[in-house]
Amino acid sequence: MTAMKAGSKEVISLPPYNTITITVSGVGSGSIERMGNNPGEQSFGVVAVSANTVIGPFSVQTRHLLRCTQPAMSYDVAPADFPTASSGVQHITTLTQAQYNALTPDAPPCRRAIATSIKRRRPALLTEPTSIRHERP
Repeated sequence: MTAMKAGSKEVISLPPYNTITITVSGVGSGSIERMGNNPGEQSFGVVAVSANTVIGPFSVQTRHLLRCTQPAMSYDVAPADFPTASSGVQHITTLTQAQYNALTPDAPPCRRAIATSIKRRRPALLTEPTSIRHERP
């Protein structure tokens, strides 16, 4: 942790996928301003800093101006703590038709009857190629 004195300012260059953790004790306060990515560019705005503030991560390098208005403010830059996926979170499995049917709710009887009657009306698929002649009158 880097401590800041009252009335001090510090520009921090935040590497990609890192965070700034700002700690303010008791009566301490301050602000952080996201500056333009390149010198001379317009800033993105100022945010007041409260007890424990985390800024980031960003996918590109960013610059920030920290202002300490009261004593006892400190900050630390560290890699972002992204959650990791465990092998039990997602997995693909093959289900039998009976297992799949057990997962889906049964359709109401009227819909089941309509679906069955539609299936019966389907024309049979042609297994051999056929030719169709058009005769003119």
